[in-house]
Amino acid sequence: MAEPLETHVSCDLCGADDPQQVLSKSGGFYVRCRPCGFVYASPRAAHPLAENAEVYQRGMLSCVKGMYLPRRQRAYRRLLRRFRPFRKTNRLLEIGSNVGGFLYAARQAGWEAVGVEPAEACARYARETHGLQAIAATLEESGLAADTFDVIFSNAVFEHLESPSRTLKAAARVLRPGGVIYTNTVNYESYTRELLGAEWQLLAPKEHLSLYTPQTLQRFCTQAGLEILAVHSSGVRSSARRTLPGMNGLWKAARSALSRFTLKGDRIIVLARKPAAP
Repeated sequence: MAEPLETHVSCDLCGADDPQQVLSKSGGFYVRCRPCGFVYASPRAAHPLAENAEVYQRGMLSCVKGMYLPRRQRAYRRLLRRFRPFRKTNRLLEIGSNVGGFLYAARQAGWEAVGVEPAEACARYARETHGLQAIAATLEESGLAADTFDVIFSNAVFEHLESPSRTLKAAARVLRPGGVIYTNTVNYESYTRELLGAEWQLLAPKEHLSLYTPQTLQRFCTQAGLEILAVHSSGVRSSARRTLPGMNGLWKAARSALSRFTLKGDRIIVLARKPAAP
C-alpha cells in the first residue's frame, strides 16, 4: 500500500523553501521553486524510492523483453560508440541499470561494465541470468571507489531521483578525472508538455520526482563540479491518453525538428565531464 504523503520538501537545487504549485495529478503534486525554477514533486511519500522499486519489479518481464531485443541492443551499441574518445580505463558505470540490457551491450563491446540498481529483483536478474555486475543499491550506497570510471551512463533514471544533487556528487566522485557522465531525462520545457499539460504521460509525480529544464539540469551538473560538454533534446514522441486537436503527425514532425535548436523535445540529454587533474 502506498504511504501517505508527507509535508513538502525543499528545493534540491538551490535549497530554497519557496515552492509554487504548478500541477496536480493522480493524488500527487508538482511545484516549481520560485528562486531557481526547479520542478519537483512535493509533498511526497516517506520512501518514494522503495515505491519506484516495486513498480520496476512488477514490470520486470516487460523490461527484459524490451531491453534484450536485437534492435534495442543495436541501438545501445551505436550509443556506446559515442564514448570511445573517453575510453581510458575501460570501465563504465550505469546508474539505474534495471535488468541489465545496456550493461550486456557494453560488455559485448568490451567494456568492464558495472550497474547500480535499487530494485533488487532487477539487479538479481542481471547477475543470475547474464552474469553482469549489477549492484542492488543506489550509487550513493554502492561503496564504489573514487576516480574509477571513464563513463557513467543514465537513461530515464534522473526523473526518479529524490536528490539529484547527491547522486551527481556521488557520480563526480567515482568518475576518473576527464571521465564523462551521460544523462537522458524528462524535459519539463517540452512542446508536448505545453500542449498536453497534465495529460502528458511523463508527468507522474508519485514516480517522477524530479523534472528538469536544460538550464536546471546543467546547473545540477556544474554544482557537482562537472563541466558541460554538450546539451541536446530529443524529438517529440509522447502522446495523450486521448486524442487532442493538433497532436498529429505534422505537429510532431515540425516540433521534433525544432527541438534540436530550441531544446524543447520530450527529453534532455547532457554530457558533462569531470575536470582533469591540474
